[in-house]
Amino acid sequence: MRNPTNTRTFQAALLAMLALLAGPAMAYTGNQTVARLVEMSGSVLVSHASSIASAQDGLRLLPGTSVLTTANAAVIVEYDNGCRVKLQRNQRFVLEDKPCVALVESAGARPHVGRDS
Repeated sequence: MRNPTNTRTFQAALLAMLALLAGPAMAYTGNQTVARLVEMSGSVLVSHASSIASAQDGLRLLPGTSVLTTANAAVIVEYDNGCRVKLQRNQRFVLEDKPCVALVESAGARPHVGRDS
């Protein structure tokens, strides 16, 4: 029987290793982005299409981007419309064009609209 803690640790280590191999974080510019990462702590990864990379605070994100938090990480996905989705450790969130409440519910958190946490 597998130990769930060891499995999660292995998955986090594998994701971190893939991020290092992918090089610097993906940087997107232009009007295509819909959100950015703020208040990041720990190791956060972003994935879009077939790329995965380490994230940086303030990174702009495209629709369809996955944000992955590792064992000791947390981040807020702050949409341009003011919706804030808080991610805690070991979560995965895909940026979609939905109402704020639906986005936050998909992350399993409470809604935060505006800059107040």
